[in-house]
Amino acid sequence: MGTLGIIKIPLELQNLIERISDEREDELNEYRPSDFDLDKYNETSLLLQFNRLVDPVVIAMFIGLFKTQSLPPREENEIEIDSEVKGEYEFNVDIEKYKELFNNYLLCLWIKRNGYPNKDDNIYVYREKLYNFLNQINNDDYFKKIIIPFYTKKSCREETKRSFVSRLEDSGYVGFKKEELSMASPEFLAKELINLQNKFWENVIMELSLE
Repeated sequence: MGTLGIIKIPLELQNLIERISDEREDELNEYRPSDFDLDKYNETSLLLQFNRLVDPVVIAMFIGLFKTQSLPPREENEIEIDSEVKGEYEFNVDIEKYKELFNNYLLCLWIKRNGYPNKDDNIYVYREKLYNFLNQINNDDYFKKIIIPFYTKKSCREETKRSFVSRLEDSGYVGFKKEELSMASPEFLAKELINLQNKFWENVIMELSLE
């Protein structure tokens, strides 16, 4: 894939990435809670545990897929109709291994939606549709311009009081005692991600093995 370069992402996700970048430059006081105290909060922002700034983007992609279990649109303008992707960021990194895993999930979802061919189907028509889909998702430009904006936006969709990305931004400093931000604690978000992944496996991957 090479480096990602400039990609469109939701403004909410752009703000999270820029916050992590700020905290890496030791501008910590801006983001600490107003009542920050080592007896109440962790000493260092947990957002600094991300190895790369692109990591939240990768997480958001998978969250968007697992939440919606929907296939991507064919054209870029369909994203703008479906969402308001207003942010962008430049990443000089390669996410090929994540792309391969993501596309494997998309292939499973495509088969789940379209079924396996049977003796009554025109195998050539089925094969053409399948190969067109594979060519589409494996195209680097399509992945950058459509897949990433589409699924990261889905991760910003509010299903509770706040989206997953919004709560992820608040996971840097979390009080030791139970509080309103408990849904933004790293352990809660990790559990939410695992639960969504398990649902995807149950509804898509496991269902394919039974057909």
